Amino acid sequence: MLQHKLTTWFKKSICYFVSYYADKTYHFELNQQGQFVLVDAEPKAKSTLIQIIARKHYSEFNQRFPVDNKKELNTLLKLNVSNNDNVQSYHLVTQIDAGQSEVNMWQISTNVPKAFIQLPESLLLSYILNEESSGCIQEVESKQPYFVARLQNTTYSALKSQLINSAARFANTVGIPHQTSTVIAEGADYIKALFSGLAALPKNKLVAFINPASLRVQAKDLKSPSKVIAAMLLGYLTLTSGYLQFTHYQLSTQAEMQKDKVNQVFDLLDRYESDKLTFTQLVDFTEAKSILSPVFYVLRDLFVLARFDNIRFENERFVLRGDAQQATQVLQTVANNSRVKDAKFDFPTRSQRGREQFVISFVLHSQQDTHQLASLQQVSQ
Repeated sequence: MLQHKLTTWFKKSICYFVSYYADKTYHFELNQQGQFVLVDAEPKAKSTLIQIIARKHYSEFNQRFPVDNKKELNTLLKLNVSNNDNVQSYHLVTQIDAGQSEVNMWQISTNVPKAFIQLPESLLLSYILNEESSGCIQEVESKQPYFVARLQNTTYSALKSQLINSAARFANTVGIPHQTSTVIAEGADYIKALFSGLAALPKNKLVAFINPASLRVQAKDLKSPSKVIAAMLLGYLTLTSGYLQFTHYQLSTQAEMQKDKVNQVFDLLDRYESDKLTFTQLVDFTEAKSILSPVFYVLRDLFVLARFDNIRFENERFVLRGDAQQATQVLQTVANNSRVKDAKFDFPTRSQRGREQFVISFVLHSQQDTHQLASLQQVSQ
């Protein structure tokens, strides 16, 4: 219940702070199923904290600079990128290596309504792809279809046209590998992809897309330092809450995927506990039992005289079946044992290949054997 309330609160916060612009401003609302949908914004609606800009309202390009020093790079960027009355420029340094720097640049039309943070939608959709997905190109079926990809932390995108009409041609145009393609369909999938990209975008990169014009406008509206601090805290809490909520969603999804394995582990644990209980019961049962049968005190003197085919206990008598050089010597040895009585041949002996086959049976003195078992138990304890 608490988790559901937190999720609902987070989604409502998203609806309040995030908008989308494509020819006109749209706000996000939750439908009865708890899913985001786009609706027309009210004509006098206030500017939002974060505004996602449709691909057709900005230009995107990549540029390499022959420096790897951040201070020199900033100087070159100021010389090469100048804001004018028609566009507002933003950039991200994506790679600095071997004396060169690669920069992602966006120029958003100033006709777009102002917002505190303005995010190009191609940037968000590129962050759905991780570095392991290099070579994967997404075809976005929005009101203005386009292609988007990410390679080595750099975003590449281009509007769909007669020239760039396939993922393969897009890859050739921007000079990136093409292995697989995916389609982001217009509607619920498209909206879900936007929020997935917003959640995946590193939060430290949001600073690069703060709109200076929006800062000037909001500075006039804020009449005291306390309001400035409150606004900053509100923005920080919103972004942090969004990040934590998305992390929780990822962990919950992974836990659900691992549910079957966890159940298997618990089943194995149950079997282990059952086997352990059985083993303990067997140990308790055998602990009071002798590990040596008294009959072996008789047999130990016979192994040098005879070979045995069968030793069994039948009708309260031990029966030995085997062969020896002299069967009578075996019988005599058995009879001379102090714990044996009534030793005899059960059948006449037979000679075969120089050896005599015999069947001898005898009875053990039960009192002596009982006493012997009791002594063995005392020694073991």
